[in-house]
Amino acid sequence: MRPRLPRPHVPLAVQLAVLLRQLGELWPQEFVARAVEQRMLGDAVDRFKAKLAGCLGVEVARLHLDHDPALENRAKVFDGDGRIVGYVPAANDPVYLIYRVGGFRGSDHDIKTRVRGERGQFADNVLAKRERKRLRKASSWRPARRWPKRPFPQRVNPWRRPTP
Repeated sequence: MRPRLPRPHVPLAVQLAVLLRQLGELWPQEFVARAVEQRMLGDAVDRFKAKLAGCLGVEVARLHLDHDPALENRAKVFDGDGRIVGYVPAANDPVYLIYRVGGFRGSDHDIKTRVRGERGQFADNVLAKRERKRLRKASSWRPARRWPKRPFPQRVNPWRRPTP
């Protein structure tokens, strides 16, 4: 089994920036900076999450934060010991995060992750599996085996009559 990828915690400021971007706010960075100054991040996230849920016509509990592209499909940054320490683009970059409807089978988040991607592309887990297979094939390439140089033994045909 593959080890799980490190999934860093998404800070409230990033969540708020994603919500504001999805709701169409023109200057989300200024709003986030003001909310940080006033120490109102949690309240602002709850308020705008409720507003987004109302726009989508779902309950607030069904909104899930989704990485797009998925973390398993991003380029990884390794340290000297071979452990993953980051992603390109960064895991918590608000431009590459989106709130989707989730929480049960057949939801937008579940469909994108397991069934099919957006606009008819492969699902996230299928893209990751294909990349792993491609890398495994590329790393295990060996030259073709050569035939042995000795002659093959001659077989005696039991149905042939011996010549006198």
